[in-house]
Amino acid sequence: ARDCSSDVCSSDLKRRQGFQVLTLKVGDDPVADAELTLAVAAQAQPGDRILADANGGWLLHEAMTYIHRIQDAPGVMIEQPCETVSDCVELGKRTNHPIVLDESIDDLGVLSSILTLKQVSAVNLKIERIGGITKTRQMRDLCLKAGCAMFVQEVGGAEIRSEGRRV
Repeated sequence: ARDCSSDVCSSDLKRRQGFQVLTLKVGDDPVADAELTLAVAAQAQPGDRILADANGGWLLHEAMTYIHRIQDAPGVMIEQPCETVSDCVELGKRTNHPIVLDESIDDLGVLSSILTLKQVSAVNLKIERIGGITKTRQMRDLCLKAGCAMFVQEVGGAEIRSEGRRV
């Protein structure tokens, strides 16, 4: 079993800093991942959301094991539970927990198909992976038109550095 105490303490610190969406990296062992999720959920305050990001690490049956174990935990969103869109969509049909797609969103055609199926709750658009601001804006517009919630992130270049120059 996984020692969840440090993860729970970390989530408590993040909450005190004003964060309301707590991201957990999961996607290895669905049973241990569920234990971690439940431990964090037990400490959650009203309005907190838990984003369990599996990075496509589970097969469909493993994702189902995780879903079954956390079914009563409020406020849990599952990001990219499986590698394939079809498995993520199938999982979305079998749970009330929101499914957020991430790694599988890489072009307008894929996004359009996903939005047509209406089996995911949100998408996470990462500007660099998608190919820049223009493509991300097109995807954002498509999500807005479809009424799909989204996160827009830029993971690379998140820090601004200033270096002095010697003359």
